[in-house]
Amino acid sequence: RNSEKKEEKRQRPVPDFSKMTTGEVFEIASEWGVGENEKRVKAAREELAKRDDVLDYIFKNKMDTESGLDLRAIKAVFEKKGKECYPGLYRALRGKKEEVKNALYLIGELEFKEFEDTLLSMLDRKEYTRYVISALGKIHSKKAVGRIKEYLKKGEERVKVVAALALGRIKDPEGLSSLLDALSSPSLIVRSACEHALGEFGKDAIEEIEKRLKRRENVIYLLRVLGNIGDGKEDPEVKALIYPFLEDKDPRIRLFAVRALVRCGGEDVKEVLRIMKGKETDPWVRGEIERYFEK
Repeated sequence: RNSEKKEEKRQRPVPDFSKMTTGEVFEIASEWGVGENEKRVKAAREELAKRDDVLDYIFKNKMDTESGLDLRAIKAVFEKKGKECYPGLYRALRGKKEEVKNALYLIGELEFKEFEDTLLSMLDRKEYTRYVISALGKIHSKKAVGRIKEYLKKGEERVKVVAALALGRIKDPEGLSSLLDALSSPSLIVRSACEHALGEFGKDAIEEIEKRLKRRENVIYLLRVLGNIGDGKEDPEVKALIYPFLEDKDPRIRLFAVRALVRCGGEDVKEVLRIMKGKETDPWVRGEIERYFEK
């Protein structure tokens, strides 16, 4: 209780908002809302959401902001206002570049699904493509999967990364093969995005991963994906796909198999790696196993 009282004392006072303009309240709402400022910022955002003129103020003065803190305050207000924001957001999508980008960000973050068709119509506007794809992913647009797949295949690197992450959020089976194919990309960040996205599919990706492992396609990257899927779950189905690669001729594959199993966890993994430790000849693989037992 004493620590709670001390924390209470450390909070900055909440001002009398009745004497402040909407612009003045917004300035407080867009401060860092942590530590001693937490209650003050939270109260300012709640006050903004109650005001009838707040949307007019934001759309006239703040939609072209480049401040992440401003966007947090706007997001908090829009979350409360819901569909009341829609007319202003539609206007912002026809505005200046920063207004468009911020509108796309907010639509995605707040999962305003009603904008799906509008977003689809904007996909080919090159200056906004990756922002549109990101928003479509966040609203889980199944309509967009076919077109996002094309950007993963043919877009520039930054667009491919956003496309991969969007497909992972949407988790439509139609996007699975494209993500697996993109593991062959020469770009590290594209491959990493695909690995993360495939992890989002979870066990829905297992059947297709198994087929590709049997064909020895992108084995190392697929082992990393299995580590993502099985992380901390001790899932026997996931581990069953990894175990055979502990005996692979390629020490790099054995190394990534060890790492994937360590992420999965379980007493069976500990026992298998204990046996493997005594037989492993590659110093890198053996070192990985030894680090596991040192933890």
